[in-house]
Amino acid sequence: MRPDQSLQHRLSRLREIWHQYIESKRQLMIVTERCCLRGWPDRSRELRQAFRLQELFCDREKLQLAYLIEARRLDESTNWNSLSSLSAISKLIGALWTSAEEAALAHVNAEYLEISQEINKCRAAVGQTPNDGPYRDAQRDPEYVRARQAAAEAIIACDKQLALDLPTS
Repeated sequence: MRPDQSLQHRLSRLREIWHQYIESKRQLMIVTERCCLRGWPDRSRELRQAFRLQELFCDREKLQLAYLIEARRLDESTNWNSLSSLSAISKLIGALWTSAEEAALAHVNAEYLEISQEINKCRAAVGQTPNDGPYRDAQRDPEYVRARQAAAEAIIACDKQLALDLPTS
């Protein structure tokens, strides 16, 4: 990022790029679910539950980043070079996400609390039925292969945008 760009601009770009990434994941999930169901229609209930869980994870990730932005956890003192990739941001809201942040976000955002509760319910349901067969078969589907390639390209594009737009040095 050029030195003349403001903190607000950096935060706006960060949120915009993150949303693009989440949308690319959603598009891949839609295709993956459709491809899984082609060969395994008898598993539609279990597969829908598994994909619902992934949708919830996407919703949670968007809210977590928004919380860090709105709670001013990302500010002028932030090492913006450390946030110049999707994997770094994922780590920030994943492995580095604290129990204090979890509790604070659940306290101030009812939607986040509901999503967290639904994730717990879905995890319990999904854990009971293996879905390896449908996923394995979907990976051979040409529609899935194209969607996976498009998602990979979107991730590369988002990473490039982060690397160009966010660093301050």
